[in-house]
Amino acid sequence: MNRSPPPRVLRTHLPSPPARQVAWTDPCDVPCIRRLSPEAAPKRNNLHQMWNMRALTRRDAACFQDGSAHAMGLPSRPDAGLRIELRSGAAARDVAGPWADLARRAVEPNIFAGSDFMIPAMERIAGRSKVSLLCLWRGDPGGPRLVGALPLAQGGRLISAFGARSWRPSLSSLGHPLIDADDPESTIEALLDALRAPPHRASSLVLPQVPMDGPFARALAAVADRTGRRIAAYDRHERAVLRSGPAGLSIRKRTLKELGRQRRRLEEAGPVAVERASDIDGAFETFVALEASGWKGARGTALAMNADALSVMRETVRGLAAHGSCRIDLLRVGPRCIAGALVVWNAGHGWFWKVAYDEAFARYSPGVQLALEVTRDILAAGDLTIVDSCAVRDHPMIDHLWHDRMPVADLVVGTRPDAPVAALASHVAQTLARSGRAAAKKAYHLVKGERR
Repeated sequence: MNRSPPPRVLRTHLPSPPARQVAWTDPCDVPCIRRLSPEAAPKRNNLHQMWNMRALTRRDAACFQDGSAHAMGLPSRPDAGLRIELRSGAAARDVAGPWADLARRAVEPNIFAGSDFMIPAMERIAGRSKVSLLCLWRGDPGGPRLVGALPLAQGGRLISAFGARSWRPSLSSLGHPLIDADDPESTIEALLDALRAPPHRASSLVLPQVPMDGPFARALAAVADRTGRRIAAYDRHERAVLRSGPAGLSIRKRTLKELGRQRRRLEEAGPVAVERASDIDGAFETFVALEASGWKGARGTALAMNADALSVMRETVRGLAAHGSCRIDLLRVGPRCIAGALVVWNAGHGWFWKVAYDEAFARYSPGVQLALEVTRDILAAGDLTIVDSCAVRDHPMIDHLWHDRMPVADLVVGTRPDAPVAALASHVAQTLARSGRAAAKKAYHLVKGERR
């Protein structure tokens, strides 16, 4: 059984423990410490304290039953002119315009934290009172400007032990919030201050799937270092990304030769063509049917098997396509579609969101053939600086096409200097390492905001 690695703890004014430590440099140039002593494990008193820390409970959600927004008192950073507002998922659509504008100004884009995806996900997947939106507004001469947006999961007993948690539905692959590129550190500090104040009183914030070499992680680490907060990272891994430039596409000559042979064999069955769909709605329905015909349909995990997920995807794709931020490519043999790929983008960042293929043509590698064509087209266009594969670690297909890697990890961030974030992360990692029981796995993925 694979053992989960011990949590990584960013050095943010940690006292020097008597036990041995190993230091290294994080990809975002932040000195890190890996605790090797038993002190990293949660003590009884700490666990008792953690269990009584509450995040967003159902009692807190009572003020959202009318779908309204709730102001959280005085600004956390009066010197920065920031105002904090908490909205229910049902009221998030009222700020769709400012939210979309923030997505274009974010220090690190995240299509899965923007309004095009999050609003339908909140309304259809999360339910009316289970997710809220923490908004940070800055007063400008032209009117209030949204500078931070964090979807928050309202946890019960388990999540309360881990503080507040960024909500990341299973359709998404990143969990960092949108933060304005103008003075991101002040906005992040105000966000953490707001979470430790009433009504949350959260000791920490869990952020799933955060790019560790990106500007958001660097800004977060700078805030933690300056304010004495602690950050622990766990489930750290790398996944494939495509960066602009001639070195973006990495494929061995032998593999390329084999794909060429398969392509020629495929052409014997009929004319082969790759088309970038002009009718997004029609292409999306074709993609959904194609996915349902394969192994995902057999396992019951295809979009067509989940009405809510399908509705979210359909609205998201339609909304992104309306302002030119979505493409669907189809690989056809004659009139028959045998592979489809869905790519979305925002502010120079792209996401290779979904791919599906007809398993009757599996011996020709139609998914790889299409991914190769789409990759070449993206590199030729040159308008995206990076494309996230949205794939799991060690993916058998995309890892052989894309050379670059992006480190991602789940972060536990203390909202105050004395928050036991190392104990929290260590508790989760050690529970998984010691036990293969379904309960432990469920706890881990629930903290991450996933449902498997």
